[in-house]
Amino acid sequence: MRVLVLTHSYQGNGAANCLGALLAHWVQRGALVHAQHNGEAAQASAIEQLGAVPIAAAASPQSYDFALINTVVKVERYAQAMQAMPSVLWVHEGRTALANSGMTIGQWMQLLALPKLLVFPHASLPQAVYKSLLLSDAPVAVLPNTLPDSVVHAAANWQQHRAQRLQVLAAGRPFTVVNCGALSPLKRPQDLVLGVNALAQSNVQAHFVGSAQPALLVDDKAFKAEVLNAASAPQAKGARFTFHGELPHGAVHQFWPHADAYVSCSQDESQGMAALEAACHGVVPVLTNLPCYQGTWQHGRNALLYPVGDSKALAAALQSLLQNPQLRSALGENARKTALGFTGDRFFRSFDAALAKYGITKP
Repeated sequence: MRVLVLTHSYQGNGAANCLGALLAHWVQRGALVHAQHNGEAAQASAIEQLGAVPIAAAASPQSYDFALINTVVKVERYAQAMQAMPSVLWVHEGRTALANSGMTIGQWMQLLALPKLLVFPHASLPQAVYKSLLLSDAPVAVLPNTLPDSVVHAAANWQQHRAQRLQVLAAGRPFTVVNCGALSPLKRPQDLVLGVNALAQSNVQAHFVGSAQPALLVDDKAFKAEVLNAASAPQAKGARFTFHGELPHGAVHQFWPHADAYVSCSQDESQGMAALEAACHGVVPVLTNLPCYQGTWQHGRNALLYPVGDSKALAAALQSLLQNPQLRSALGENARKTALGFTGDRFFRSFDAALAKYGITKP
């Protein structure tokens, strides 16, 4: 099998991590995978770490069985490749990508009609977000993303870590929450700042892992000043807010043994892989009630859900976890069981079967 990979990012996000797992699977089966990079050495190195061959320019279309496009961000730049060879468009982005694309509805419809297969991680995307842009007979496969083996291996001692967290919290150490994702309006990290500040009488610390500067969060000057103040304060061990910047995927594992909750304030997601990664460690996901979580996360069973933008509801959810160790343990154990349903070879078999079903590869 000969594959050309086209995308804007090979690291630092869930889509890139899932791509890496899939490419490793194909390479192990003897596939030749070329991945086009942007000319930067760092991106070429990231591709090599995935087991693929970094290339500055693709060979002739006849050199490949198909092209895998791993994004809809600026996807129009790949239209020529989709016209020249069979292609798979793996859609990881939701409404925000459409709203910020600059393309018209007609242009989207023409572009989404080009691939031989469209892959979505959750049914809400083709059934709602992209529904008006897809032809009635569009070749669609809904394949929930997989967790890399490295995530599961890193959580091997999760029970020991949960027991240690119970002890340190009982001893008066801070209740710790982690937020993963770019510090951008889409991810709404400001809601976590507001939620934690609402718990000023409680011992709570929040860690932000993601790119960009806090000053770029929002346009509101008053809030920007508040976040800047939180970020510029001495970030000692007891700091209420700590901004770690973007970290390699493996480095994020260090946070989960010491976390009590994972918080996502995002207003738009396609699946939300960081919640599953945290849940592997028995860490409770606290999430906005987005459509993409339906069928995976259930409020009060394996997670706590709250309305987008409601920092008071977020604060109440965190307070309930802080005050109730039994609730925290029960939700964390159920969350881990849920996350383990997204591991193993299920995803690889499903992806390969979809390729065969639509004639992209041989069965």
